[in-house]
Amino acid sequence: MSDSTEAFRRRERTREDDDDRHVRQCTGRGDEEQERRILPVGVLAVAAMNNRSRLFIPGKENFFAGIHYEFVMIDNGCNSLLLPFPEPPSQLDQFRDVFFSWSVSHSRGTPTLTIKRTLTDIPIGQMKLTLSDQEFPFIRLRFHITKAAAIFLKNNSHGTNLNDRDIQRLNDFLTALGPNDSKQRRHVLLGQQFLKDKMCVQNDPVFVIATKTFDGPLQRTLAEVRLLLDPAVEEFTEFHDLEDEDHDGDDDEEGRPSWGPEDDVDECDD
Repeated sequence: MSDSTEAFRRRERTREDDDDRHVRQCTGRGDEEQERRILPVGVLAVAAMNNRSRLFIPGKENFFAGIHYEFVMIDNGCNSLLLPFPEPPSQLDQFRDVFFSWSVSHSRGTPTLTIKRTLTDIPIGQMKLTLSDQEFPFIRLRFHITKAAAIFLKNNSHGTNLNDRDIQRLNDFLTALGPNDSKQRRHVLLGQQFLKDKMCVQNDPVFVIATKTFDGPLQRTLAEVRLLLDPAVEEFTEFHDLEDEDHDGDDDEEGRPSWGPEDDVDECDD
């Protein structure tokens, strides 16, 4: 084994340990709390449908390669894993290294930043979701670029290996915006990139993500998950206000699941 390979592995072990410490500091949870929230056997993660008919992870303790996000929406009709550009952007400094590749592309006319390892078969980090005791490896980070993010990337491209074409795409985006601001994104969009090799079961308002070989008692599993979701949703004060930021308010109210009296839900003005 070469010295450079061994040094790389030592750095990765150190970075993963730092991620674990950061998650524990942010959540304030110890081993006892993690044990109390364990999911049924075979269940990897859970989500709940809110009163706007959107599926969200019912808690704010979600981490992607150590980057903290409060809101994570499940959409099994989309392909991607899309993250808001982190605040502060210095959280991306851990990827300013020759071991990582940065690139800018377009999605629906909005630029996105993709970061992955130069050795693409090695996961870039772990995903940790509220109520789940699992860690899920993923290959790349993909960020929604706002106007402020584009300006930041242009002015702080050192150590990113962004090429001339990437910078030109950022310039084109800023030119098209002119004096206008860009659309902001607050929540993570979690789609088929994560779900495609798992069994998903939906029984409103419960959404279960299980192993593809799951063969447990389904009705009991759904009931046990509901017992976990109810208090989590109650504690999550913004839960029923969360919307799909790509299709804000495009669905009517009919057929929404009921977590309580509908009068308790504040609706957006038309």
